[in-house]
Amino acid sequence: MSASTFLFAEVFDSTRWRFAGDMVEPECWVDRDQLPREPSCLVDPGIPLRGLTVVLTGGKTPHMVSTVEASLPSRAVPAHISTELRDWASYYEASPEEGGWFTLAEFDAIAWDTRVRMRAKVDRRVKHLFADPEAPFPYSEWPSGLPISYAAPQDFHEQTQIVEWTETYRELAQRSVLDPALSLLRQHGAPDAVRIVWWQFW
Repeated sequence: MSASTFLFAEVFDSTRWRFAGDMVEPECWVDRDQLPREPSCLVDPGIPLRGLTVVLTGGKTPHMVSTVEASLPSRAVPAHISTELRDWASYYEASPEEGGWFTLAEFDAIAWDTRVRMRAKVDRRVKHLFADPEAPFPYSEWPSGLPISYAAPQDFHEQTQIVEWTETYRELAQRSVLDPALSLLRQHGAPDAVRIVWWQFW
C-alpha cells in the first residue's frame, strides 16, 4: 500500500511562521463552504515519498534490507503553524502525529551520501544487471523493450529473481523531485528560517 505525502513550506518573518506558497482551488469533492481555498503542496502528493520520510524519521521501506536510523529528531507537526496549514489540517483531520517538520538547514545537514542496500524481485531477463550489489540500480542498462519494474521480495511473481543494489539517501528520498522546489524556497530566507511541514497518510 502506498502513502500520500503532503509537503508545505513556511517562512519565519521575525514574529511568526507564514505559509510560503499559493492558495489554490481544492479538489471537486471538497466542501467549498468549509475549505474554499487550500495551500499548494511543494510536490505532487501522489509521488511516492516513503523513502524521504524513512530518511527523516528512520525505519525501512519494503525494498530495504535493513532499518536505518532517523536523521532528524522525532517530532510531530508543530503547534504553531500558519493559518492556511491549520485550516487544511483541520478540514482533513490530519493529526500532528501523522507528520513532522524540518528546516532547510537541517535538511542540508543530512548525510545524503549514506548508502543503503536494497533488495527486490526483478524479471529474470535482467538479473545479470545486478551482478554487483554495491552498484546503483541499472536504469541506463535496462533493455529498451522491457518496462523498468521491481517488486518487494515477499511478493510472488513467476519468472522473477531476487536481486540487490545500493542507493544513497539522496536517491532513496528522491532529491531529484524535491530539489527544484526547495531551490525556489531558498530565495525566501536563510535555511534556518525556512521550514517544511509534512503529513503522510496511508
